[in-house]
Amino acid sequence: MRKVESADGLREELLGNFPDVLSNFLSKDLRVKGDQMSIRFKEGVSFLPFRVTRCRQVPLHMKDEADALLADLEQKGVLCWLECDETTENPFPKHFVPKPGGKGVRLVTDYTPHLY
Repeated sequence: MRKVESADGLREELLGNFPDVLSNFLSKDLRVKGDQMSIRFKEGVSFLPFRVTRCRQVPLHMKDEADALLADLEQKGVLCWLECDETTENPFPKHFVPKPGGKGVRLVTDYTPHLY
């Protein structure tokens, strides 16, 4: 086992060795290739499908950064807008959280199963 001098040194080494994996940016060219993701819940868990019909409000202090992030993700083909009568197979709600250090926002998905 190799001794690591510091956490910063390890971080820089990993970023140098794996620049295509460890990035703060999404790109259409760098997306993971493979089958579409599917989520399976444990056996015996009673899960009732649900549909989110109301958008979560973006906090006003994050709005400009959130709008810029959404525009960037749409331009790169990561996200697309749906018409009001269209549906998606991913019904889980999304919201924005601040990135560590307060530099930007991150779009996250709430995969909490709604158990009944």
